[in-house]
Amino acid sequence: MIRNLIEYFKDNESRTVGLFFSINSVFFGSWITRLPDIQDRIGIGEGELGLALLGVPLGSVSVMPFISYFIQKYGAGRVTIFISFIFCIISILPVFAPSHLGLFIILTMVGVVTGSMDIAMNAAAAIVEEQKGRPIMSTCHGLWSLGGMVGAASTSILVGLSIPGKVQMPVLAVLLFIVIALLSATMTKVKETTVEKSRIFVLPRGILIGLALIAFCVMLGESAIMDWSTIYLRKTLNTEVLLAGMGFAGFSFTMALGRFYGDVLVTRWGSRKLVLFGLVIAITGVFSALVIQNSIVAILGFTLAGFGFSGLVPAVYISSAKVPGVSAGEGLASVASLGYFGLFVGPPTIGMIAEEYGLNLGLGVVIVLLSIAFFITNRIKF
Repeated sequence: MIRNLIEYFKDNESRTVGLFFSINSVFFGSWITRLPDIQDRIGIGEGELGLALLGVPLGSVSVMPFISYFIQKYGAGRVTIFISFIFCIISILPVFAPSHLGLFIILTMVGVVTGSMDIAMNAAAAIVEEQKGRPIMSTCHGLWSLGGMVGAASTSILVGLSIPGKVQMPVLAVLLFIVIALLSATMTKVKETTVEKSRIFVLPRGILIGLALIAFCVMLGESAIMDWSTIYLRKTLNTEVLLAGMGFAGFSFTMALGRFYGDVLVTRWGSRKLVLFGLVIAITGVFSALVIQNSIVAILGFTLAGFGFSGLVPAVYISSAKVPGVSAGEGLASVASLGYFGLFVGPPTIGMIAEEYGLNLGLGVVIVLLSIAFFITNRIKF
């Protein structure tokens, strides 16, 4: 792993793309850890919060099928830079949400920029990987997870110190705005050297259908842990405020650690075997967190699940970006669109189940979905 990271950070384009992944996730980890406070301030229950969280995937799904057109026309690097500046501004807003409806509208806006940035920076990673002739996708996603861990852990500390989100988020935005400006010169160089005619919208077909279904199950499960683990610990298990964010932080930490090994494992095992192995570990971790009603065990369970989830999305994404006959942006957009549709149905589904039967059972949906993904992976070749 160490040798792989050294080689990765020696290369300007690889390093720059990875830092954009981190910028995205630092913001995400920060505002998602503030959700219990936002929920209490607005005065909404789990079901209403689930409906508000629906705005993120709704915004993402609405724009994802079309973003590949702009990537092909202007280049993945330029599109990533432009969206990142907007992302810094929009991601401040959740902590200022005035009401349930206001939170939904704001999270829809967050979803639009998050979905656009996700496709653009993953396309950039796939392009650099192709041009450099060595895998970097998993390492980029590792840097995303590392950023999420930093955002969640630091925000948990700030919450414990009674530092309001209305102070934290604008300061964070200014700092990352400067970082984006400094990285822009290198990022503009990232674009496909051979570009076919730009197409506005591409539906998944062939192997992309199977990959899209796996992405749907995995991304819904991953987002469920990111959205609900803090609330599960804090409100279902009555965990101390200072520890409540550590489930998400531990999940992000092992996601990062696993992804830093991911490029080596993909080369050694192949994407399909890596996905099968990861699904088994993820199911074990989530099952432990939900069945054993203990805060420390739940934190450790979510942390173990992070190892399992770590290689899933990178393996599916890079496989979709290398399908013959479609560009990296088109393949990614078609698969990620259905993956984000999982995020679309996940928050309200889990929220409504939690409202009626408890969050423990709501999160049990994750185990079912990961089992379905395991079955599909066994049926297709990639």
